[in-house]
Amino acid sequence: MSPTRSSSADRRIDRAEQELLALSIEAQQADWIYNTYVTEDTEALSSRANARLIGRTLALAKEIATNPPPTDPVRARKAQLLRVSLSLVAPS
Repeated sequence: MSPTRSSSADRRIDRAEQELLALSIEAQQADWIYNTYVTEDTEALSSRANARLIGRTLALAKEIATNPPPTDPVRARKAQLLRVSLSLVAPS
């Protein structure tokens, strides 16, 4: 496997991990606010944050699945976990 191909796959996984971490923190903060101050507004904020997280996870999982896997075993496992991370199949 060429170094460019594997480093590209590695960069994709690293970028996905960073992006999903930020979205996950945002969704968890919104959930905490909703669970602490239960109103229609905080419910809407929480729902939007979770929808962004799920939507981006789905998009990244599709992107990772259609590209060559990383050669690094740790990143390959992260790619596999990303592909199976959604508990329900989201509609396209």
